[in-house]
Amino acid sequence: MQQIPGTVACARCGKALPSLATFCDGCGARVAPIAAQPAVPAVAMPTARAGFVAAGRGMPICHSCGAIAPTKRSSCGTCGAPIGTSLEAVPPRADGAYWVQVRTELTCRQCGRRSPLDALDLDGTVQCGHCGAAQAFDVDAWSEGLAHAHAVGDLAAPSMRGRDVALPGGNPFADIGDDSAHATLETTGMSIENGVMKTRNLALTAAPGQPLCTSCGCPVDVEVRVDEATTRCVGCGERAQYRFPVRAKNMAPGLVAAIGDDLRVDRPDARLDATSAGMVVAVRCPSCGAGLDVPEGAHAARCTYCGTQCRIPSRTLLALKKSPGAAAPWWMLFRGASALRGRLASGGTTVDADELAGDDDDEIEEPQPRRKRKARKHTFLPMVDAARTRAEEAVSWALQIAVPLSVLVLVGITLFGHVVLAWAQGRMSKELPAITTPY
Repeated sequence: MQQIPGTVACARCGKALPSLATFCDGCGARVAPIAAQPAVPAVAMPTARAGFVAAGRGMPICHSCGAIAPTKRSSCGTCGAPIGTSLEAVPPRADGAYWVQVRTELTCRQCGRRSPLDALDLDGTVQCGHCGAAQAFDVDAWSEGLAHAHAVGDLAAPSMRGRDVALPGGNPFADIGDDSAHATLETTGMSIENGVMKTRNLALTAAPGQPLCTSCGCPVDVEVRVDEATTRCVGCGERAQYRFPVRAKNMAPGLVAAIGDDLRVDRPDARLDATSAGMVVAVRCPSCGAGLDVPEGAHAARCTYCGTQCRIPSRTLLALKKSPGAAAPWWMLFRGASALRGRLASGGTTVDADELAGDDDDEIEEPQPRRKRKARKHTFLPMVDAARTRAEEAVSWALQIAVPLSVLVLVGITLFGHVVLAWAQGRMSKELPAITTPY
């Protein structure tokens, strides 16, 4: 018998009764109450951590280094860590600013190896982390590198960041976030300023992303005051303070702030114990004086005795003669449209993506106004070519070898002459035996 919805059947006679009936009006039998159905437990929906949003509502990032996570790859294109299937993404900032992860390397003129530059160094002098050679550096190379980082942060992953706007000149960074995670700009060559030869061998790799807290892995927020930036983790509340050269804002108008291990100022620098000859003996805690164990390439160390967190600057790593390892990432915050976006929006021709990724040895051609400004600043730059540079380097090496050898030869000849003269004087000073003849 099919039961009518909202009724209950009598167990004795089978008559359909209202669901709230207590007795059957047909046979008088007591109607058994309807058993309550067990409640279905609610399924807990996964929620994103503090500072993150669900996938599809922001930019997916690598939870190891913070760079953008390509959707078509299973590992991070920047640090190589597995991306996994995380449901978390980073939402756009409310003020419209965006972070760019930067890794920089210098090609040494002496040893030819690449050495990391872990900060925005604008003093005009760089030092190789492998051979220790100090060399003059053309600061204008930073201007091109900062413009490249600004363009990557502005144009990369347009669909993920709500900037899917077609540009007449194309978008050379549109594939970042799909197949790739970064783009590299390499500047090469030499320049001469006031008679000083300066290197321009800089490789800058830029990737959009979000800096993460080193303690809990949540995104950090930033507060900027002129040349200082204070970050606060939105998860655990940990704070850090950084100071960057304010001159960089003049070189890159869209730059808001820069943070990195080598720019941190809220931790005391480790103390170096060195001999009179300048050889480093130990690295000690600035609070208690205990020795610190500094891993390869680490920019921070914790004292095992007093717990003080110490900063290990790049110059300390160079003094320790430790291998520099891979370039450490640091971050720049930009706001507004980049110069490349303006050029592409006006119908300007785009630059080949392989050249922007650093796969070609040719130097990227800059706009004409840029070259004119360089020609005014570096008076002798248009006259310099690769052949003359090699010849000058050959003469420099020859002088460095020939002059010491000449001095050694002269010293040797002088000492030999003194020895011969002394020997001759000794022979002449001896008295000859008297010769007597008998009479």
